Amino acid sequence: MKVLKGSIILVMCLIVSLQRIPVFAGEVGGDDMHDETYYSEEIDPTTKIEFDEENTIVLFAVGHTINWSIGNNVEKRTSTFHLKKNGKVSFGLKLSKTTNVTVGIIDSNNKKTYVKGEKNFVKTLTAPSAGTYRVFVKNKSGSKISVNGTYTR
Repeated sequence: MKVLKGSIILVMCLIVSLQRIPVFAGEVGGDDMHDETYYSEEIDPTTKIEFDEENTIVLFAVGHTINWSIGNNVEKRTSTFHLKKNGKVSFGLKLSKTTNVTVGIIDSNNKKTYVKGEKNFVKTLTAPSAGTYRVFVKNKSGSKISVNGTYTR
């Protein structure tokens, strides 16, 4: 029994130690601090939508890697996933530019929950209702940007 208990503890320690945990440093109170969450149902006809369909739908919390190059006037979206009402999506991203860049989640009715981009983007957004969602990054900065990091749902 002690051997089984020890083996379980060892396996759990290995699982925890192998998890990828994004860590970012940021300037407290700097100009890049945006804590306001926005909600929108509008569709911007000047923005091209691109989809990253490499990820499959998973019903439990899991981290996904983002390594995107996003052109100007482009909104890039992940594949779909399901969230319960008040479900959380946590981000740990690095953005090459932040002016006129937004990061958020969008449901199947195009209702967006988003915040303004930050160089070291570490935020958690809450789904206002249960449903099918995608993560998105919208670039209206005037030039191509890079977005790297993870999101967890």
